Amino acid sequence: MLQTRESCLNPSIDANGNNNLTIVAAVLDTVSDPSVNLILTLKIPRSGLPVPGLQTASVSMVQQSTVGPYTLYSASYALNPSQSQNTKFAVSIGSGSSGVADGFKNTGDLPSTYVVLADVVLADIVLLKDILFLKDNFLHEGILLIGIVLFRLRYRLCVFNFRIEYGKECCGIQW
Repeated sequence: MLQTRESCLNPSIDANGNNNLTIVAAVLDTVSDPSVNLILTLKIPRSGLPVPGLQTASVSMVQQSTVGPYTLYSASYALNPSQSQNTKFAVSIGSGSSGVADGFKNTGDLPSTYVVLADVVLADIVLLKDILFLKDNFLHEGILLIGIVLFRLRYRLCVFNFRIEYGKECCGIQW
């Protein structure tokens, strides 16, 4: 399943004049055929015709890390800026009749920067360490702040796991 917050379309133009598209997908470890692909459908201008042609590109996704019962895969693709906001894409697992795809996604709906779950969790852990250091001087405030940070950390992990598992809703929040 596509991980939208960990994916992004960088609006900056690289040295080759392209925007960098990075897609991250989560796949259950129990999947027997972990061949994961990013499939792009690009609009290509056609000379003398008002309607663009369609061209597909397939990129193998590379295993990145494991989070709980999921393996994260990622792929990057250099998009022409004229295609960056209107390219359709899918993440597919397997092939043929046994293949499954999370498709009909639009690159224009992706964020311009991505969030790395480990960075968010690390920030909370550092904050928790700082609060524990100060707790001797501010016992009641320290205990309250520890509770808030632990709640934030638990909530972030809950959101990440539920978003992978169910895609659209976690703890009452619509994505």
